[in-house]
Amino acid sequence: LSVLLISILFILLAANIEYSELMLIYNWKALLLFGAVMLIVRPLGVFLSSINSGLKWNEKIFISWVGPRGIVAAGIASLFGLKLVREGVEGAE
Repeated sequence: LSVLLISILFILLAANIEYSELMLIYNWKALLLFGAVMLIVRPLGVFLSSINSGLKWNEKIFISWVGPRGIVAAGIASLFGLKLVREGVEGAE
């Protein structure tokens, strides 16, 4: 059930993105940032936080590549933000 709800969450978030907003981040700087986070920052965070954890090298690499890292909380916060904007709460945008 949780996998289904999380999947629906990301579909709802993607439905709220306009094409013009998406094109604002379509440049080499965004690609460089994405590459740095995926290939350097995230693996470094996983390896540092799992010192003395008993995880094997390949398990740490797997977690670095696919492990969720707060994206569900960020997605839920985004949905609440959208609801607050619809309700007219000042500063919610």
